[in-house]
Amino acid sequence: MNLRQLANEESNRLSNLFLGFTVAAIAFGAHEVSQWEPSKSAAIALVAGIAWAGSFLAGVARGHAVFDAIRANGAMNEGGERHPRFGEARGAFNEANRRAGRAYTRQRWLLFGGAILFAVAALGHVLERVDVANDRRCLAIQRDMLAAQPRRRDDAELFKAFGCRPQGEGSVFAKPIRWERRTDQ
Repeated sequence: MNLRQLANEESNRLSNLFLGFTVAAIAFGAHEVSQWEPSKSAAIALVAGIAWAGSFLAGVARGHAVFDAIRANGAMNEGGERHPRFGEARGAFNEANRRAGRAYTRQRWLLFGGAILFAVAALGHVLERVDVANDRRCLAIQRDMLAAQPRRRDDAELFKAFGCRPQGEGSVFAKPIRWERRTDQ
């Protein structure tokens, strides 16, 4: 086995591995983004998904180009160098190899570019959700709402207006206390 054949086999293995990674990345990205609200980070994640889809298509195109190269190589081997269409088969072989190389390069760049874009989108999503000042404000409103004697009457409206979510462990529901009058005094 010569070095060129080894290189071709390794390239085929990597291309197939990248196809698997691409499908996994698309599935993972779709699962993660399905819970996100529409935002800039979700748009960036969509672009990452499109890049991964392009990577998959480039991998499939590479497979077709390799198949064409194998067919052209077979035609060259069958006819021999003296066959009148040998030059045509050699040209088809070289063109198929160039197509396979370009498709492989696109496959890699789109896969890794999509991964970088998705990482940026995930970071953006985390940063979009983190608003420390609003979290503190919401916690203060929640504490006041749950206090025995709240200081404000509009706490519930403020809680909704600031987009607050209940914080803390367990339920925020407290059973009402029933006071009984003592009659022995």
